[in-house]
Formats: sequence, structure tokens, C-alpha cells
Amino acid sequence: MNRTFKISFAAVIFSQFQSAPPVLAQVTTPPVTIAREDARLTAFLDAEFGEYLKQQPQLATRLGITDGGDRWNDISDTAAAVQLEWRKASVARMKSQFDRAALSPEAQVNFDIWALEADRAVMAQANRVFRPPFYSRLYSTHAQLPDFLVNTHSVADAVDLTNYIARLRGIPAVLDTAIARSNASSAAGIRAPKFQLESIIATSEKLVSGAPFGAGPDAALWADIKTKTEALVAARKLLRRDADVALADARTAIVALKPAYDRVIGWAKEELPKAPSGRVGAISLPGGAAYYANELKLNTTTDYTADQIHAIGRKEVARIEAEQDILAKQAGFSYRGASRIAALIMPNAPGFSRPDPMMMQHGPNIWPRPTLSSAKRERFLSPISRRCRPIASKWCANLRSAKWLVVRHMRQPPAPMVRDPREPTSTSSATPQIRQRSTRSCAMRRFLAITCRATSRCGSAADQNFARSRATWPLVRGGRYMPKRCARK
Repeated sequence: MNRTFKISFAAVIFSQFQSAPPVLAQVTTPPVTIAREDARLTAFLDAEFGEYLKQQPQLATRLGITDGGDRWNDISDTAAAVQLEWRKASVARMKSQFDRAALSPEAQVNFDIWALEADRAVMAQANRVFRPPFYSRLYSTHAQLPDFLVNTHSVADAVDLTNYIARLRGIPAVLDTAIARSNASSAAGIRAPKFQLESIIATSEKLVSGAPFGAGPDAALWADIKTKTEALVAARKLLRRDADVALADARTAIVALKPAYDRVIGWAKEELPKAPSGRVGAISLPGGAAYYANELKLNTTTDYTADQIHAIGRKEVARIEAEQDILAKQAGFSYRGASRIAALIMPNAPGFSRPDPMMMQHGPNIWPRPTLSSAKRERFLSPISRRCRPIASKWCANLRSAKWLVVRHMRQPPAPMVRDPREPTSTSSATPQIRQRSTRSCAMRRFLAITCRATSRCGSAADQNFARSRATWPLVRGGRYMPKRCARK
């Protein structure tokens, strides 16, 4: 690096009678010295991070490092205390070995981040009792461990497969530790809400149902390891006899999970009668206000209060909506909500239970004005049309010479009987159930501004009739509710 840092010292006055201005002495750190210090810091942090990964084998797996791939993170309180002391000692070593002022700006950032993470670890440790392993809706231990094996622990060779099986064997110990920590939190008055306990029970029962626990389809872990093992065999990375041995070991390890999950289910059922329901936010917990304030600082790295953060959020929403209003008017719309329709969002599509309230409220007043120029209309519709085509191809892959257009669906009364493409084909008249759903479908389509229309023929006679009727199919996020297939003629 060619950057230098000038360290200014106090002016030196040679003589109070001297007419010349004071001379400012400057000391410049040589670029070679800065580069050398940066390299030393990088080597130090690399080594420290390597030690940290030994304490966090799951993080190592996420980073593609195979070392420690047969272990889970130690989630015990004892391990957490040891890791915290190690972090603080690591920062102390860094500060004793390096002068921050002698580093480049980039290295100073690394220096500061390593120190900051130690401070954040101290704050996280203070809130540890508020975060028992089963209380997270997204990362509860009972579901996170199988999810990690299925979605994160890849199996590229026999070593990965062996590590996978070792982690299967390690799940019961982690679950028992999670139960112990959850009991400690419950004793402190911090209990999982009722809905979370119900979710734990349902998910745990599902994880230990089916093969190899009993009759039924393969359980998630059993299906996953079978698939990954067979992939190794197909790639000639594992012999068939070795694969059979590995699968037998994996089956034994998976079957051994049932007693552990039964203990989790038993704990959840025991806690269920005491579980809070309704208002279960942080403020309902003993010491919840201090916990929440600490979490704010931990997650924002600022000293803002909850009210200040809320005020910032409201201010930003107002700024963004004002910009949306300007853009909407420039595009010929009278309301920024039209952008949601342009994005093809219809939140209540699955059962067609009710239209989007925003659409119901504003009706046709949000659509482009009739005087909108063709160029502006094309500029608005073209991106949506491009988005429609790949989704339509995915969800109706067997259409012959499909042509998909973005159209503006005008308001019209619901037809008494229109076949819904999601219903099974029938040569007889529509059943009452189909008639009822189809009526709701038409009622919903009245308020849908942008749809995809199929102008091609499908294979079956019923689908041909439906296509010829030029009825439209709602297109929502990801094309989820597009017709899944049309029979090939």
C-alpha cells in the first residue's frame, strides 16, 4: 500500500521573539511499515479465526471446511462461558501486539470489528437465559439440527458421509442439553409461548414418523442420507458394499433418535399447561425491558432506544412512500399501490377467500388513465410480460406453441359457472364444489389488474375449451397458483 499517515505534533516555538511562524513537525509512517503491520494483523486474525472455528464446527461446515464435520456446536452454558473468555483474551492479545495507528484504514476496520465482536459476545452472554434453544420460531434446536444436515451438510465423498452419520449419533446429546437449558430458563420465569410448544410437539412427532421408525414414507433424515449415499455410488465415489454398510449405520443412528425426541415432546407437553399465550412479547418477561434494550444495542450496534428506532422507521417509510407517489404519477397512476399490482401480488389467492383490501378500496381509480400514452403503457407492461413468460413455461410446460400476454383485466360480474383450471377435469357438468370455487375465482379476478392469458391450445378437450374461453389465470408471486400442467396432445 502506498498510503501514509501523518502524525502531527504540537508546534515547536524556537523563540518568542522570532518573527517566522511556528514550524509544524511531522512524522510519516513509511509505507513499508504499514504493509508489514497489515500483513502481521491479517496473519494474527486468520489464526484466531481458525481457533474460533474449532469451537464452532457448524460454522466451519457452512464455510466449506471439513475439519470438525463430525461434531455439533457445544450449546452448554459452560462452553459458552469458555468461548467468551477466549474472545476477550484474543482481543487483549491483539491490542498488546498491534498499534492501531500504525495500520492502514482497511486493517483498522478489521482491528475494530474483531474487538467489537468480543463486546457483542459479552452482551449476548448477558441475555443468554432469555434465549433457550427451543424458544426460537426459526432456529429451535429440535428442527435446526435435522435442517442443518439436510440443507447444509453436503456429502461429496466418503468422509462427508461418515461425518454425517457421526452427527446423527450426536443429536440426542444436543437435545438433552437444550432441554436442560430450557428448564433453567423456565425456572427463571422465561417460558416458551404456547404456540411454540405446540409447534415443537408437532414437528418432533413428524421427524420420528415413517421409515425407518415404522410404516409410511421415509422420514426426512432417512430420505436425505439415502439420496446422498446413492449419489456417491452413482458418481463411483463409493462402492456398493460400503454404501450398504453406511446406510445400515445411518439407519441405526436415526432409529436411536426417537427416544431423544420423545424426551423433547415430553418436556414440551409438561410445559404446555404453564405456557403463556396472547401477549407474549419481551415486555411480558421478568426483566424484559432491560433484555429488549440490550438486544437493541446488540443487533443495531447503536445506543438508540426503541422509540427512537421506531421514529426512524416511520420517517423512512414516509420518505419512501413519497418517492413512490412521485414515480406512480410519472407512470400515469394515481396511487402508489398500483406498484403492488404491477408486481403481481395477490395475498389471498389460495382459497380466493377475499380480494386484497387495497384493491377493493381503490378499485379502477388506480389503473393507468385512458389518456396514458402508448409508450408509457408499454414501458409499464413490458417488464411484467417478460416476467410472466418464464413462470408460465415452468408451470404449464406441456403447452404447445404457448403465447402468453400481459393484459388488463376489466371489471365484470362473476360468471355463474366457469371451470377453474385447478379443479380436476370432468366430462359431466361442474359439481357444486367446483361451481362455488369458480364463482369465487371470477370474483377475485374482477379486482386483478394484471394477469397472464393463455392464447394457445392445451391437449385435453376441457383445457382447449378453457383456453378458447380466453379466461385469465391469476399470476402471483413465483407463479405459485398458475396451472401446473396441461396434457400433451
